[in-house]
Amino acid sequence: MARVRRFRGFRSAGLRAIPLTAPLILLGVLAGCTAPEDAADAGDVHRQSAGAPPLAVAGAARVDPAAGAERAAEPEDAPAAATVTMTDDNRFTPATVTIQRGGTVTWRNTSSVVHTVTGSGFNSGNLAPGATFQRTFTAAGRYPYWCIPHQKAGMTGTVVVK
Repeated sequence: MARVRRFRGFRSAGLRAIPLTAPLILLGVLAGCTAPEDAADAGDVHRQSAGAPPLAVAGAARVDPAAGAERAAEPEDAPAAATVTMTDDNRFTPATVTIQRGGTVTWRNTSSVVHTVTGSGFNSGNLAPGATFQRTFTAAGRYPYWCIPHQKAGMTGTVVVK
């Protein structure tokens, strides 16, 4: 007759219990960090001269203290277009621009060195001095971007689409 052994826990089997709390928390955080399916198609890219997700917060609710009632968030007035310059001190100026949905950002290399405008789903390629790059953003959210050769020097920026 076969002898049946009862499981007496991890310690009696010579194993340590693995805490499941940390992996579950990590899984929950990562689940909230996924980009929408159309993140790669969130905008159109236009290159004007020769020269390479978003985290969306849409439909948030605001409380109107005067009325004491909750109402849907309304987009603040934002321009339809913005221009960002790339400088000799390896900076995007301004570092953050806000545009409305469907708006276009133009990056202009005013420096004497090659730069890039690279983000999730878009890449200008090398932009020689004097070159420009445009992208139209069709989905609301925050779009971080950077210059590949100068990212470690802090050449980063953000497009906020309302």
